[in-house]
Amino acid sequence: MILNKEKKVFQVKKVLINMIKKYPLTSVALYLQKKITMETTKKNTGLYWILFLLSVAAFFLVLYSPIGAYCSMVLPFNTTFLAKALDLM
Repeated sequence: MILNKEKKVFQVKKVLINMIKKYPLTSVALYLQKKITMETTKKNTGLYWILFLLSVAAFFLVLYSPIGAYCSMVLPFNTTFLAKALDLM
């Protein structure tokens, strides 16, 4: 199992080195190297979805309260938790 993985990584690196030699000015090869060799793991984003929904509820609570002018103070939490829930950060 480990030998096959190492062999596959070696083949990918060999292809990427050839691509970099052929197209030295493009950053596509570097992007593909990161994308191909990086192991993907499933991340638990349930907590961030709950925090996002709570921050949206807080946004509307602040929006319709007497201090509604401060609703923009909640927006960083909305966007941060949405990005983390979608696994963008």
